[in-house]
Amino acid sequence: MGTFMVKLTDGSEMILTAGRATRTDAGDVAFENVDARGNWSRACTVKADRLDSAHV
Repeated sequence: MGTFMVKLTDGSEMILTAGRATRTDAGDVAFENVDARGNWSRACTVKADRLDSAHV
């Protein structure tokens, strides 16, 4: 698990706890968690045009 600080282009921020952050083919950032069987599922997706930065 990691804690992520996400800064958006409108100046707002959010803190997320997720197993990993990945990029989609469109450039969006998807935060995902894993279940007991090793299956990953998206908890939150931030569109690329709204994302300023993401830090662990």
